[in-house]
Amino acid sequence: MTDSTDTADATDTADTAGTAVTADTTAIAQGRPCWLELYTPDTEAAAAFYSGLLGWRVAPADPDAGISTTVTHRDHLIASFEPQEDYAGWLVTLLVDDVAAAVAEVEGGGGGGGGGGGGGVVVPCTEVPGDEVDETGAATAFAVVTDPGGARVGMISTEPGPVPPMGPGMPVWHEVLTDGLDAGIDFYKRVFGWRTRVVPYGGEDLPYRVNYSGTESLCGIGELGAFASEDATPAWRVYYGTYASEGATPAWRVYFGVENLDDAAARVPALGGRVVSGPQDIPFGKMIQVTDPDGARFMLLEVAAPSR
Repeated sequence: MTDSTDTADATDTADTAGTAVTADTTAIAQGRPCWLELYTPDTEAAAAFYSGLLGWRVAPADPDAGISTTVTHRDHLIASFEPQEDYAGWLVTLLVDDVAAAVAEVEGGGGGGGGGGGGGVVVPCTEVPGDEVDETGAATAFAVVTDPGGARVGMISTEPGPVPPMGPGMPVWHEVLTDGLDAGIDFYKRVFGWRTRVVPYGGEDLPYRVNYSGTESLCGIGELGAFASEDATPAWRVYYGTYASEGATPAWRVYFGVENLDDAAARVPALGGRVVSGPQDIPFGKMIQVTDPDGARFMLLEVAAPSR
């Protein structure tokens, strides 16, 4: 699928994809990742793992907060851990103006996952009293849906907190690898209001698009099969490597920053996790894909420490 936004931005360089949204962003961007939840069968084990790996502080949440735990780093709220017996994985939640309308758009787009034009509803639109979300008292709503490829994604109408700064221990990039890039792009534009640009490299367009607002790159979407296949072209290999490992399914991926990737990679198995792939060098740094002790996958990317 080629639309006006893709065509108009085809001259942008691949480096644009590395300019992630920062804490200095003033506009509230529709469709921007704004919250993370880790669903895990063992929140205490998860707390020990991520605290040891990324320096996070995990604490029980206020009983009226609507979440089970708070995950903070350098005094910034970045996530929560939620107990779930039969599943381990990260859920990325995107900001929308109207959750009910976005859910209706999902329901009207064909229904179900697996490559069609629609998606599916996992958790319907749920309203939450404002005092359970933030200090403003503004009422909010949330839902969880699947895109046409089957990747789960959350939506919420109120930001749980300010955008955390970039740096070690922080989420530094979010992307979805889905089954059917064209259908996925259409879905995220219709439901979440995305504007996407092409990522050119080596004289050809990668099977990847960046959702952007102004000069800020907010998150990405890629064709899972292209990055997982051994037949991917050399340009794709140079740019993103083979981080979609064999047997991977459509899903959102979270990149967390680390100051020294080699040190972090050594800590992963010592803390009970597993290095799935890498290290690999890409234009934005060196990265690995890992799992926590219960199998939740995420990425680690070497980034510079904040200036003091």
